[in-house]
Amino acid sequence: MTSKKNRDVSVSVTAFYLKIIGFWLADTYEEKRRRKFAQNCTILMLMCAVLLEVRDIYHIWGDFGVLSLYHVGVCYICFDNLLCLMNLHAATQFRILQYRLSNLGDTNRKQVDDNESSAALSRFAENCYKAFKNCVRQHQNHITYCHRLNEIFTVIVLGHILVFSLLICLVGFQVLVSRTWTPVTPARRLTFVFHIVGSLCQLLLFTYSCDGLIEESTNIGTAIYLGPWIHLPMDKAGRRLRRDLTMVIVRSRKSSCLTASGFFPVSLETCTTVLSTAMSYFTLLRHSFV
Repeated sequence: MTSKKNRDVSVSVTAFYLKIIGFWLADTYEEKRRRKFAQNCTILMLMCAVLLEVRDIYHIWGDFGVLSLYHVGVCYICFDNLLCLMNLHAATQFRILQYRLSNLGDTNRKQVDDNESSAALSRFAENCYKAFKNCVRQHQNHITYCHRLNEIFTVIVLGHILVFSLLICLVGFQVLVSRTWTPVTPARRLTFVFHIVGSLCQLLLFTYSCDGLIEESTNIGTAIYLGPWIHLPMDKAGRRLRRDLTMVIVRSRKSSCLTASGFFPVSLETCTTVLSTAMSYFTLLRHSFV
């Protein structure tokens, strides 16, 4: 009997973008050759994009400009999508762990209350402790995964936050300038508006995935309170399980998160901070040009 695997659309799109720019794990020599070709094309397109911006030769290299714009856009969003998927994957794993901790031994409260004999309660406590040890191993693996994720993306996260602050500030200033000092066509004005809306959406998606990781890793302690530990006997296994549950609760108070190069954790509060900072700089620029 075979089961059909359903792949999420976001995973497929992100994998497609990563293959375009040449970042994937190759198994065969043919795949390695295609990956190297894609990487060389990406480097060439990025160099063409820089050359077009520096020399301003759009009237000669129009086709190269379109191709360069395509590759720059893919490089800009594919790693953000990959980071969001990794954050959501880690948050989902913490959510699954919460369910397992709140249902240790796969027995609800009514079934526990029906176990009236001390021998049955002792066996149930041993089963709960075995399931709890597996949950602790999974919790350690999830924490290690988040630490490695933070080590890889911590500098990139800081760069993203700084770039988002500058983009929102400068593009908002361009919208103001296009309405006040220089006559600009409505199409160009809409370009600035869509640019700032896209930056806001990308910032919100980026910080939302990081905030979900913090919330789900912290809720591990809350899920333990929902478990059947209160119905266990006060024998050796029951006391040992309660002591270890307390240690997990204490550990869950330190949430797993992504930091901006170690300066601060990234969450939805970071989104509001970036918007506040961008508006402050925007106000300064506006008053300096009045």
